[in-house]
Amino acid sequence: MKILLSTFLTIVSGSLVFIVGQIVVECYVKPMQEYKSIKSEISYILVYYANVFMNPVNKAEDNFFTDTWQTLYDEASKELRIAASKLAGFKQRKPFFVKKDKVEMAQSALIGLSNGLFTSDVFRQVERNEKMRREICEGLNLK
Repeated sequence: MKILLSTFLTIVSGSLVFIVGQIVVECYVKPMQEYKSIKSEISYILVYYANVFMNPVNKAEDNFFTDTWQTLYDEASKELRIAASKLAGFKQRKPFFVKKDKVEMAQSALIGLSNGLFTSDVFRQVERNEKMRREICEGLNLK
């Protein structure tokens, strides 16, 4: 009888440890990995397209704006918007370790940066784009 009880307790405790472990993995580890992946992607985009968003163009006045440049600016705009969309989707999962207001600030700044590549006031837009870049870094705690 003692052996049966001991075996039963071992099986139950092992099952409980497994279940608790799976809950931790699903509720914390996987969302944290996804969040870090999104942050990493956004960090990459900010560095890769810095030459684009720090040089917004006025299509009406810039003669150098060839098809190649147009493609690059369109691609940068699209990538920034996709990153904002991924962040919005992640935010909807409501992970407890993410500050929603900071994520919303970063998401909004990503969309603003996407929209800020083409402007009629280039000099003011450079300042706005830099401000949005800082908001993204602050909101996602990027270095």
